[in-house]
Amino acid sequence: MSQRWLFGSWLALVTACSSAPEAPPDAGTAATPDAGFVLDFPLTGDSVARGEQLYRGLRCANCHGVDGRGSPTFPGAPVLVGRTADDLQTALVDACENSTALGGCHPLKLPGVELSHLEDVAAFLLALAAASSDDPGPPCDRASGKICTFAGAGNAGNKKTLGITAREQSLFWPQDAQLDPQGRLVIMDWNNYLLRRVDACGDGDCPVLNIVGNATLGDDCSTPARRVLAPNTAMNHPVGASFFPNGDLVLWGWHMWKIKVFPIQPDGSYGEVLCMFGNGRGFAGDGQAAGTNFNGMGGPSRFNLPSSAVVDRDGNWYISDQGNFRIRIVRANADDAPFGADARTYVATHKDNIVETFAGGEPRTPSGESRKTRADYSDSGDGGPAFQATFRLQAGFDAVPQMRLAYDRDRHLLYVADSENHRIRVIDLNVDPPTIDTFAGGGDDLGSDLPARQVKLFRPADVDIIPDGSGDVLITDSWNNCVRVVDRASLRVRTIAGVCGPENEAYAGDGALATAAKLAQPGGAGAGPDRTIYIADTLNHRIRRVNP
Repeated sequence: MSQRWLFGSWLALVTACSSAPEAPPDAGTAATPDAGFVLDFPLTGDSVARGEQLYRGLRCANCHGVDGRGSPTFPGAPVLVGRTADDLQTALVDACENSTALGGCHPLKLPGVELSHLEDVAAFLLALAAASSDDPGPPCDRASGKICTFAGAGNAGNKKTLGITAREQSLFWPQDAQLDPQGRLVIMDWNNYLLRRVDACGDGDCPVLNIVGNATLGDDCSTPARRVLAPNTAMNHPVGASFFPNGDLVLWGWHMWKIKVFPIQPDGSYGEVLCMFGNGRGFAGDGQAAGTNFNGMGGPSRFNLPSSAVVDRDGNWYISDQGNFRIRIVRANADDAPFGADARTYVATHKDNIVETFAGGEPRTPSGESRKTRADYSDSGDGGPAFQATFRLQAGFDAVPQMRLAYDRDRHLLYVADSENHRIRVIDLNVDPPTIDTFAGGGDDLGSDLPARQVKLFRPADVDIIPDGSGDVLITDSWNNCVRVVDRASLRVRTIAGVCGPENEAYAGDGALATAAKLAQPGGAGAGPDRTIYIADTLNHRIRRVNP
């Protein structure tokens, strides 16, 4: 597993960073965390110079890097390059000012830090950002089969400048990209805790807006006592989103353990954060109401790394509960508000719907854990009822997002990225009970124009349906560093972007044919009705566009 994918919790990050064994630079060392903020080395020079001394002397460089690209040197560390003093005050000081566990706090969260120190650190970070070398590649055009960078400058980070365009903006491990009902691209900017939208402007470098999130780590829900709006919400690693026909947005919250709904407003912005399903992390609630309990998030239904959510034509919701190795279903009720209803009404009428395990997760091991598919795949459940299936997925707090779902409304089929089994599986919802089988993968050939079950996939993270009525299936073959399409009519697979193979992880090829380009562990992809493909080229911090 690539070190770049070892995401950890903030507390684990802070503990590891603040206790990192490397010796700090010659500028000196800071006091130990539980002693409070004590500066025991002199600061000299202008604000940028003083900021560099603080950044290095307080060992920020051990975790956050000093190369100007914003790429942390410690796995999971957030980007600091481009942050302002106010950002640092909020993230590093305010969040811990009442904490009694100072040993678990970031060094700059400790009592005694002054705004002047943060201003100096911010000045140094801005100087680093200004010195970084952005490279979004050549501008996009419409030549058939060509690839370009549609969003992202190629550096991990988050530029705060107003009016910035999509190819100027920095992203940080984007996970997916999907078109909204108006044809605008929405980006799940995973490690910036943002949903961003690229407004349509032809083939130019289009404006990009933050539409959900305030770039801080957290988990908000509106309650009767506290109304939280989309631009002000804190998020914890958004993985993906979909849209109701009226434009309301559905978000699955990876480390928030919930499915959330954001109603569209008359001006096109999104309103309050409505938490629809889920509570805290875990596995619980089968046979009980799926809705969020606002009393301390202690309600009965719990998910563990919910990586996607889709709704079928009968109103049933399917949630990929990755950390529990299963798909959960929230079945429709007769009193459910339909699509297009007021979002608050829709959410309220679904909270009492019952959640159950639909596929996977059983039988359990003697210790009570959900059982993964055996290495020889002999107990996968293929050819039988879906409720007897097993999946193999990454779990735990540091897992990579996997097990995305896609629903083919015309054919009433549910597709599953069974990532660690290196397969895309399909569940036939037309029969009772629904049955499961392998749709693509399980073979040993990396080539193109093959029967789908002869192709070799490597940890495919995402699956999608191309929305042109064909039923063709889009596969993000993450660790093979390529994107593929299965033709539904012939059940043959072809590569449409990237050079498949784990050894081909790189960035290259913009302005040329997509099949010769290099990608770096793409996390997800979406398609337009004209078959334009948008790829979240995750480790390259870009959204790449492939022309039909």
